[in-house]
Amino acid sequence: MRKKTFLLIMSLFLFFLLVGCNPNNDRATDESPEDETGVKENNSENTEIEIWTFYRGLEPIISRFHMLHPTIKVNVTYFDGIQDYHLKYLEALANNSGPDLFVIDNRHFGTFTTNDSFDNLLDEPYQVEAYRDRFSDSLWQLGYNYDQSKLVGIPFETSPLVTYYRADVMDAYGFPSEPEALATFMEDPDNWLEIARTLKQDNKFIIQWQLEPLELVESTQGIFDENYAFMRNKDAFRQMIDRIKVARDEGLMSYTSIWDPPGQEDLRNNQIAMVYLGTWGAQNLKQWVPEQEDLWRATRLPFGLNGWSNSSMISVNSQSEHKEEAWKFLEYYVFKRELVNVSQTYSGSLPLRQPPGVNDYSNPFLAGQNDQILYYQLMDELKIPFTTPLDLQADKIWNDTIYQGIESNFNTDLMMSNVEKNIQKELGKEIEIIKESLDKEPN
Repeated sequence: MRKKTFLLIMSLFLFFLLVGCNPNNDRATDESPEDETGVKENNSENTEIEIWTFYRGLEPIISRFHMLHPTIKVNVTYFDGIQDYHLKYLEALANNSGPDLFVIDNRHFGTFTTNDSFDNLLDEPYQVEAYRDRFSDSLWQLGYNYDQSKLVGIPFETSPLVTYYRADVMDAYGFPSEPEALATFMEDPDNWLEIARTLKQDNKFIIQWQLEPLELVESTQGIFDENYAFMRNKDAFRQMIDRIKVARDEGLMSYTSIWDPPGQEDLRNNQIAMVYLGTWGAQNLKQWVPEQEDLWRATRLPFGLNGWSNSSMISVNSQSEHKEEAWKFLEYYVFKRELVNVSQTYSGSLPLRQPPGVNDYSNPFLAGQNDQILYYQLMDELKIPFTTPLDLQADKIWNDTIYQGIESNFNTDLMMSNVEKNIQKELGKEIEIIKESLDKEPN
């Protein structure tokens, strides 16, 4: 009974908190007819299943799947953007509706793991355990619910975090311009700061916003461990905060973002010389600044870090009336499909990670660099941070507290103390409920 009470409390807490903080809940348009929930009408005599996703480009996969399973029609509804789509998912689930399959970014996945919205893929009719050895331990754990008792999602795509930089700019200012040479040079934080200082003299930047360097360290460490102990009061975070103070005092940040028009204007004006993105970053840069083809390269993160950008999860709605068909598509999509082309993200399943011809690949935008080999190496060595249902809220508390501390010139010890106090103040009850539930045997 306590566990059921916990599930209800946490589900309501997360739903109303997230919906209340996001008044902009418009969903993507789709050409197929829909009812009020956004689910397309089923007018076929064959079995139809529905998938909701922010992740575009499923049509070729669906076509190949249909050739193997002609009696199963897969309808897809796309959602625009990565910010608010999950609120529509939560709303549909709260109304006992929604599609058969959901695609969810890992940043939002935890908000769905405190209830029974998604099926346990370790149960029938799913045979997902047969594929367990295809995943690293840290990647596989992303799919578990809040108490690690049910596997409610599969991380089918993932990406490390990468440094993209202007090789011509590095060369012009006397810094290493070859990818591995630059990465080795930037392992020393003082060298990274030297690049920032030197380029700043000509109004060029390798840091955009104030907390961007801290996000690099965050990509290697979750905010909580499996017992909900705070995990960021560590030297790596303290040292980075101190570097941010130096960078702020010396004006080494552009205070723009490449995700907004002013930042993209800075890109076009050759003022941004380094960015930190997932492996899809080269494709984004090509769209933003196609005229800068041949000038960019990809390499490892500064400071010797190997960080995680994101993963995409796929889950089966526990209310689906077509679970066997949903499983057939999930199994094909995640485990059995053939890789035809080099991708900008990487399959969670190791056998599908490297498509044919990858060793001979060259990226024209990166002056012919085989960036894929770098990405595979980073993925092979990457440990995915532990995630929890409270990460979104806790991370906001962390960012707000650290930002305010830097602006107020607080010392780093005080900032860390304030973070823990604020997390306890705002999320303490929820943490205690979860910890109590973890201590109880399931009923």
